[in-house]
Amino acid sequence: GGMDCFRKCLRSEGVLSFYRGMGGLAAFSIPRFSLMFYSNSWGRIIGGKLDPSSSTSSPTRRQGDFTTRQILCGGIFSQFIVCPLIVNPLERAKCLLQTSQQFKGQIDC
Repeated sequence: GGMDCFRKCLRSEGVLSFYRGMGGLAAFSIPRFSLMFYSNSWGRIIGGKLDPSSSTSSPTRRQGDFTTRQILCGGIFSQFIVCPLIVNPLERAKCLLQTSQQFKGQIDC
């Protein structure tokens, strides 16, 4: 079962064998999620400028609260504009590195 596989890998290859291949994952995942969160923030800012009801001077609205329009604009901006143009090519390169044996590393891919 799973524990037998774990023990065999641990005995034959050592502890570091469990982390093999994590460099490529970290090299592509960190910039990908950074771009997604950053673009979501920019989308919320843009949505706030488009939404006249988003002023923080309202007694019921606190600083840092977002309207539905701001949240939607953040999601739309990050998922429909930034994701297809920047994030998807990074994801494609990561998948090629994980599945193909023809590439020697991230730069080669």
